[in-house]
Amino acid sequence: MARYYRDVGIDEPSPFVEIRDLDVTEVDLDTYLSWLRDVSGNPFIESAREDYLMSDLIDFLSTKLNRSDVKFWGIFTIFGKFIGTVKLDPIDRSQGTAWLGIMIGDVSQRGKGYGFSVMNQVAEYARSVKLNELLLGVDKKNRPAIKLYENSGFKIISEDEKSFVMRKCLIQSPNLE
Repeated sequence: MARYYRDVGIDEPSPFVEIRDLDVTEVDLDTYLSWLRDVSGNPFIESAREDYLMSDLIDFLSTKLNRSDVKFWGIFTIFGKFIGTVKLDPIDRSQGTAWLGIMIGDVSQRGKGYGFSVMNQVAEYARSVKLNELLLGVDKKNRPAIKLYENSGFKIISEDEKSFVMRKCLIQSPNLE
């Protein structure tokens, strides 16, 4: 899905970053694995652990990429550098909802506005396939992610002692005059 924003006619994101259907032949799996093993650099990735194996990653990807209720993208900079992933998992078409997960795994690429651009591209995709809302979970201590989600239109709808659940409505309410 190269340059998705052009396919649906939305303005080019700034700074430029693109999401493309995740293709394991196109991404550096060693880099991806290093993100999942970097527990200190990625403290909010639930699946991150120092003993994460390549076989674990391959099993995870084969399971996700073969499901009809999952949409999984790689995140790439303008120079083609693989910096993260984003997915809708699961997508519930009957309810018009999907759970969103985003990971800018390359620590050096965080804080550059890529997340905001990706969130907009994913929301446009979700609207194009007639989803009504996106949901996500986030650790309460992950302040940068919470700020990103709020700036992207997500609102906190519930919480427990460790995390928030946030929602973004994708359909506009009709103006009542």
